[in-house]
Formats: sequence, C-alpha cells, structure tokens
Amino acid sequence: MMKEIKASISKDLILLSFTIIRVAIYLSIVFLLDLSVYFYYGAAIIMLPTFYLHFKYQIADSTKKVLLSDKEIFLVLNGGEQINLIEAEVVFYHGHVKLTRSNIPFLINPDYYNIIFKMGDGREFSVSSLLDRKLKNYVNARIDNKRINYEYYMLY
Repeated sequence: MMKEIKASISKDLILLSFTIIRVAIYLSIVFLLDLSVYFYYGAAIIMLPTFYLHFKYQIADSTKKVLLSDKEIFLVLNGGEQINLIEAEVVFYHGHVKLTRSNIPFLINPDYYNIIFKMGDGREFSVSSLLDRKLKNYVNARIDNKRINYEYYMLY
C-alpha cells in the first residue's frame, strides 16, 4: 500500500503557526512594556526568514507529491514522471542546525528543511518539509545513513 504525501493549506498553517506565535509573543511584550516604535521592526526580523523559506518551498513543491511504500520513496513530478528516490547516491538535508543537535531556534523555524536527492546520472530532485513535517523520518527509515549529509542555514 502506498501512502501519498503532498502539500496542503493545513500543513502550511501548522508550519507557520510556530512563527506566528513567536511574533505574537514578541509584539505583546513590546506593547505591554510600552517600548519604542522601533522595537516593532523586530517582528519583521523574526518573520522574514521563515516566510521567505515558506514561499520558496511552496513554489518549488506545489506540483510535487511523494509516494511511500514500506521500502521505497517515489517522487511524482507534475507530468506524472515517477522517480525512485531510494536510488539517490547522496542525500542532503538543508535546514536548521536543530535537525541534528539541540539548539534554541532564533530566526528560522527548525521545521523548515529541504531534502536534495542527487542521482547517479547527475540529476537532482528536491522536496521540502511543506509536503510533510515528518518527511525526514520517512527518508531516514528508507535510505542508508552513509548516503545522508547535512547542510545548515547560516541564520538560525
């Protein structure tokens, strides 16, 4: 049996909720302490990196879906082409440092990450956590750890 994973508005809102809650808390503190109007710009600093990633991933993954079986992962592209991602020679997780170690997130929500699959023929395919927050777990369960590498965002 194949499980289908694709982007949806409810998944988008769940990912954005962490950032929205952080901004609400920040603005509440600024308001309650009656701080200068310049402190309100801090809300934009907190929101922009996450919103940038969200929309970047949303554009890239809006037409993709992933099919999971017990041992395989298939990426279905817009034209219907299916790529078996298990055949990737190297897999890169591009995301927050919290993917591999404990850290308190500052600017970027740690639930945002992108997985890049580099195939033997030179092609590259990517999927992001907008399809499913647990996508990393699905990939880790099906791909050998020796082929997985991590690249971290500069701001975190």
